Amino acid sequence: MALYRLFDRYFWRFANVRAFLKLPDLQGSWKCQAKTLNADKSTAHEWGGEVKITQSWDRLKIRLETKHSVSTSIAAAISYDESDGFLVIYHYRNEPKAEAPVEMRAHRGFGELKFASDCQTAAGEYFNGLGRFTFGTMSLERL
Repeated sequence: MALYRLFDRYFWRFANVRAFLKLPDLQGSWKCQAKTLNADKSTAHEWGGEVKITQSWDRLKIRLETKHSVSTSIAAAISYDESDGFLVIYHYRNEPKAEAPVEMRAHRGFGELKFASDCQTAAGEYFNGLGRFTFGTMSLERL
């Protein structure tokens, strides 16, 4: 158990170990810029926020805070493909803040982010259901 704890907290972060495991170190804060799209793919509105990723070698948690709401991952996974690189897929729960516009509703959604090879930027898409039926694009930049 002690060895697992040491590996989970420290050893997986060594570059050689991460390379062997095909696992990026995504932990930290990220600036998020996003667009909610209309059905014809035109921009409905733009929004931004800060993403915080908490990671160990076998767990990943994603938290997005915007002006009006907070989204927290329910489940998240990292996938690796030699041609595509690292892909993060996650399911989240969103809760509007007290000062959010009335039309904003709590909802669940899914996101998919493809990380650049240097793990300093990412781009992807999201969609929502169960309360708010929207979709759009997101881009992240490490802070």
